[in-house]
Amino acid sequence: MFVAFEGIDGSGKTTTAAALVRELHKRGISAIAVDKRRPELPAGYAHEHLAVLADRLWTTSVGAPIHVLGELHWIYLNAAYFCALWQTTVAPAANQGHVVVVDNWINKFAVRVSTNGQHALGEVLKLINEVPKPDQVFFLDVEPVIAAARRSHFSAHEQGSLRDAFAERRDFVAYQTDVRAMLASLADHCGWHRIAPGTRPAGEVASEIADVISEGLKL
Repeated sequence: MFVAFEGIDGSGKTTTAAALVRELHKRGISAIAVDKRRPELPAGYAHEHLAVLADRLWTTSVGAPIHVLGELHWIYLNAAYFCALWQTTVAPAANQGHVVVVDNWINKFAVRVSTNGQHALGEVLKLINEVPKPDQVFFLDVEPVIAAARRSHFSAHEQGSLRDAFAERRDFVAYQTDVRAMLASLADHCGWHRIAPGTRPAGEVASEIADVISEGLKL
C-alpha cells in the first residue's frame, strides 16, 4: 500500500508521517517512510539522476528566477521526478509488502502552480495525470494561523512567489488560506481522508490514521 499526506506548509505532514510509521510498526505492520527529496537508493545511475533533479527542484531553484524557464518546464520536471521516485523507490517497496508512507506527493505542487501561475488546477492535473497515485491520501486540514505559529521562518514559495522569485511576497496566512481551500476541494473530489489534527499530538493523529490503514489492509 502506498500512503501519502497532503496539507498546507506547516500542517505537520512530515512529523505525522514518521509517527504513522512508528504506530504501524507497533501493530505489526511493515511500513517505511520515504523522503521524497532524498530517497534511499544504492549508489549508481538512479541515485545520481534523482539527486540532480531533486537539487534542481528544491535547492538551486530557491531564490532563482525560475519563471524564465516557463511554467510547463516545472510542471513536467516535477512530474518526471515523481514518476522516477515511484519507479525506483515506492513501487519496489510496496511490491515487497511494505506500507510506503510519503509526507506529500505531487498534489501540493499542482495547487501551488494553480495559485501562482497561468494554468488552472484542472489543467495542471491533466498534465500530471500519468504520475502514479497513492492508494490512500490523508489531508491534514490545519488552519493557516496554527501552521504559522509553528514556524519562525517562511520561504518565498510558502508565501506565494512560485511564479517569479522577485515577485512581491504575500502574507503566509493569506496565501496558505488559498492553498488550503484548493486542497480541500481536491480532497472532496478525489475522496481523500480528511483529518483535522488541531493541536493534538502527532501520535494521536497517527493512531487515527493507522486505524483507517488497518481497515484497508483487512487486518
